[in-house]
Amino acid sequence: MTQFPVSTSNEQSIYAALELSKNSWLLAIQVPGRDNPSLHPIGGGDAEGLMTKLDAARDRLTKISGQTPKVTLCYEAGYDGFWLARFLDQRGIECRVMEPASLQVNRRARRVKTDRIDVENILHTLIAWCRGERHVCSMVVIPSVEEEDLRRTHRERNRLVRERTAHINRIKGLLFGQGIRGINVMKDYKTLAPAELVTGAAASLIPEASRQGLDALITGEGAHHTYHDAMEYGVNVLYAGHYATETWGVRALGAHLEERFDLEQEFIDMPTGL
Repeated sequence: MTQFPVSTSNEQSIYAALELSKNSWLLAIQVPGRDNPSLHPIGGGDAEGLMTKLDAARDRLTKISGQTPKVTLCYEAGYDGFWLARFLDQRGIECRVMEPASLQVNRRARRVKTDRIDVENILHTLIAWCRGERHVCSMVVIPSVEEEDLRRTHRERNRLVRERTAHINRIKGLLFGQGIRGINVMKDYKTLAPAELVTGAAASLIPEASRQGLDALITGEGAHHTYHDAMEYGVNVLYAGHYATETWGVRALGAHLEERFDLEQEFIDMPTGL
């Protein structure tokens, strides 16, 4: 269990809280000698603007007291993650990230929710927490970049596994609707042989694809009768669009000419809808 150090009472400490949203931030700064915090709206994601406000407050108090005050800022964990905490830490600001669900509120009272009320609540909770009242909220351990990357790998894998399960369940449902039961999709699926990609309208090559042992033919478009050819020869045919399949070859040719002859080339994309 991570132990956070208990801050001793320090009259020269500056406490700040930040309410984050996508388009705007609201910063509350509490300095010694003032009863109410000052509020500063900041554009969403403007970390440099945030530092400008914090540095200004620190410089003012330094001129008055002759000592450089400690600045502690807190915000709730959420969409912005931990990049901001690392950004502030590198610039001498002690940053705490609060677990939103741990913030104590009166569940029975009707609670008015505004950015101003929220940021002041975070600020008062931070001050109490720094004075040793650890019961008021829970702080999140700020991970390193490497630790976040490791977490993301596991989360992405879990997401892909959930997507695969959803696809399997959908396939089973479609089979069940046709009276096909007892199929283990994970075990009994058929692995496709390498597919052939032919641009334009190459559905007439379905017999040739079958002779080459291919399971799939990807082309642009085909006539109506090619459906029966595909069924007869057991070849999966994907019609990806005439224009979409032909542009790959043109792009590749342009890139080759540019590299081979040191020419400037530009592909003008004008989809036809076919």
